[in-house]
Amino acid sequence: MRFWIWRDVLMLCFVCMTQIVIAQTPQTNEVIPSTLARQTNVQQDGVHKQQLADCRAGILDPQGRPAERRRWARTLFSYDSTLARAMVIEILSLDKQPKAQAALCSVIQQRVSQSTSLSDVVLVGPLLDILNAPSEEARQAAAAALAVFRQGEVIEKLGKLGTDESAPIAKRIAAIDALAPNIDRVDVVGQLISILNVESLPVLARALAALAPATLEPLGADVKAWQAWWANKSQLGETAWLVDRLRLYLKRIATVEDEYRAYRHEAEQHLNLVSGKLRDYQREVFALSNPDQRDAKLIEWLKDPAAEIKLVAMGIIKGHIADDGRGPSDDVLSSLLTLLRDESPAVRREVLIIVQTLVDPEIEKALLARIEEEHDPATRETLFRAIGRLNSAAAIPILVREIDTPESLAPCVREAAIALAQTATMLNDEQRTFAATALKRRYALAQESEVELRAALLSAMAGVAETSFATEFQASVDTTNSFLIRPAIRGLVALGDHSRNTRLRALCADANALVRRDAVEALGMLGQEEADLEGVLSRLNPKTETNNLVHEAAWQAFLRLLSDKAAQQQFSSAQGLREFPELEIRYLTKLSDNISQDQASYEVLEQVNLRLIDVLLSQNKCAETIPYRQRIYDLRIKSAQTKPSPEQDDTIIVAGQKWLLAALNCRAANAEVDSVLSYLLGTSKDASGRLAMISTMGTWLDEQDWSKQLDRLRSLSNSFLSITPQPEEDDWKNLLQRMSKQLDDGPKTTLPNN
Repeated sequence: MRFWIWRDVLMLCFVCMTQIVIAQTPQTNEVIPSTLARQTNVQQDGVHKQQLADCRAGILDPQGRPAERRRWARTLFSYDSTLARAMVIEILSLDKQPKAQAALCSVIQQRVSQSTSLSDVVLVGPLLDILNAPSEEARQAAAAALAVFRQGEVIEKLGKLGTDESAPIAKRIAAIDALAPNIDRVDVVGQLISILNVESLPVLARALAALAPATLEPLGADVKAWQAWWANKSQLGETAWLVDRLRLYLKRIATVEDEYRAYRHEAEQHLNLVSGKLRDYQREVFALSNPDQRDAKLIEWLKDPAAEIKLVAMGIIKGHIADDGRGPSDDVLSSLLTLLRDESPAVRREVLIIVQTLVDPEIEKALLARIEEEHDPATRETLFRAIGRLNSAAAIPILVREIDTPESLAPCVREAAIALAQTATMLNDEQRTFAATALKRRYALAQESEVELRAALLSAMAGVAETSFATEFQASVDTTNSFLIRPAIRGLVALGDHSRNTRLRALCADANALVRRDAVEALGMLGQEEADLEGVLSRLNPKTETNNLVHEAAWQAFLRLLSDKAAQQQFSSAQGLREFPELEIRYLTKLSDNISQDQASYEVLEQVNLRLIDVLLSQNKCAETIPYRQRIYDLRIKSAQTKPSPEQDDTIIVAGQKWLLAALNCRAANAEVDSVLSYLLGTSKDASGRLAMISTMGTWLDEQDWSKQLDRLRSLSNSFLSITPQPEEDDWKNLLQRMSKQLDDGPKTTLPNN
């Protein structure tokens, strides 16, 4: 090589000296240029010949590797000269150099597949000759190269060669191999079909194998079946043939996809089996380990290069958290947090699932720092979900930035918005402004099909509660999509916006129970009209509303709507519950308790208690009326104290008598009857009141058939002995004597010990 370099240098010097001589000798300028041109051409031809010689040597180098041979072959083809093409043909004819032939064939295949030039067509003949080469490697390389020549004459030559009974078997088989890659072409299929008439079994077998991909029909080695199939297909026009091939390939793709899914399923089953055994082994090792060494074992596994081992270790950690409520130790937690940078997204996601259930400042710091580094979509989504669980004010700027970045993936924006909705109460004024702008902007960019994303953004808007969101809330609550309606309802409530109350009343009958619940809750907070109360009442009807969540929400909304009204108004509104006795009892009980201390509402309170008693009796809840009987009695005493009159005294006595009879008729405990009677006797204004109570007691005793309830009579008699009558109250003494006589006349019974 050094000789040629020095030769080129000397030649260059010679050319330069010649040019100087020419410049200094103008009288000979007609002769010298001609001489110089001949000398330059000679020099260039020499260089080119040497370049070709170098290529030849590299291609034929017995020690050369295939890649090196191909590199020299590509260099040879880069010279577009007659000498270069002649050298290519010359090397292709060297049957004793199969590796060189294979290298050239490989480059020809690549070159022609990219763009066939006229100069390459001359290579077809030498390539056909190689099909008869002794080396199978050379034959296969030549066949692959010929396959990229898609000219009709090349296809025809290969077909004739395949049917040539005088040609060697190996050459004919190689010709078929050259046709096989172009089985999509109608002329190739025709040539292969013609080969089926040959007598050579190896050639026939090769032709059948080449034809197999042409159809999904199981024609196998049945030559007649193939010929019948071709008789039908050969009648197709060019367009029809291409459509037929397209259908074939689509079916084949579907078949391959099915096979792929089957293989993948099988591989996953195998992986699950191995992973299961590994998991069982690790858990057994962990269980048998000394408790003092278990953390060290977990840390060892968390540092293992295999993702499966790390995942099993994290499964053990999750099990401890779920079963014992015990988080990992500081050392184990530290090892877990380092896995946030693990190369496996599955490992990183598992870490996030674990740490989002824990409370530790280091976790918050690690998760927030990870945002800039995490680029796997599914893991990034999980990361934002974990950050949302932290409920951290420090995360707010990161959440707002993710929402406001147009390139952010929709699932990540959704999780960031959900997290922002949870932390909205922590926003300062500046952050609130930025968050409002970001939410507005991103909501405008969201497509209508991105329902979950838009719902999450609406939830965040409801949390931020800026008045500028009213348009989005009003528009969304008017849609038919429950995903959007629910956060929009919360937004209207957050803004105190009454403009869609008519729509809310309609939503109280929505098919979605959660929408109904949200609608009645909103009416409870936003309701202003009687129609709003009616909308809530419609959900209290157990025949109409069977969902307990909606029913309870309607009840709370009903209470909320009435809570600010005057007592009389509340009592009047309660008439809407008369079709629902249980609810009416529930409401009147609450109302009675709420206004029992309000002196200005004594008259309403008596009405409430009287109605409550009536409803309780209608539901066979006699004993439950007793406290309200007492409340009426006490109310009338208090009323008489402010406005004394004989009429008031009479109403007190009547109320007391009804209370006493309720205690007696509702089978109250004897001690309670004793307590009621003692209370009535003690609070009576004068002797006439006491006598009325004693008379009521006597009348009741006379009306009873004591023959079957002497035990109760004896218990009442013993209880009444504790009541000390007034000196002039002979009626009381007579009452006790009558009770004693009834006991003496009746059958002997054994009184209970109590």
